[in-house]
Amino acid sequence: MNNPCASYINEVRKRAYGDTFEENKYTEGSYAENELAILQERDKEFVSEGKRWFDVLRMHDASGRSLVFSADANYPGTNPILGTEEAYKMLWPVNIGTSNSGIREKISQILLFIFQDRCFNIEK
Repeated sequence: MNNPCASYINEVRKRAYGDTFEENKYTEGSYAENELAILQERDKEFVSEGKRWFDVLRMHDASGRSLVFSADANYPGTNPILGTEEAYKMLWPVNIGTSNSGIREKISQILLFIFQDRCFNIEK
C-alpha cells in the first residue's frame, strides 16, 4: 500500500491537535487496529451527526464481519453492538411510499449488494 492508514489519520490529527500533534500521532497498526482507529476518528469528527450507525454497518473487521458484531467497536462497552442473532436489525426500513414509487428494484439491488458484500459474512 503506497499510503498507509496512519498517514491519513495523522493528516486529520495534525489539523485537530495542532501543537500537541506529536503526543497524539497515530502509528500504523494491523488491519483491525487501523479500522478501529478510523472509526474513532470519525466518531470525534462527526459527533452528534448521526453517522456512527452507518460507519459500524459498512466498516468491517479483518475477518470481513461488520463492526456491528465487534465488541471493540462498541467502546466503552464490552459487548458487540448487535449479536449475530440480531443481524436482521441491520436491514434498512423502506417506507411504503418509496417501495411503490418505481424504484423498488434499484433499492433491492443496492441493499442486496451491501448485505452480500459487507454485512452478512457471519459465521454460522
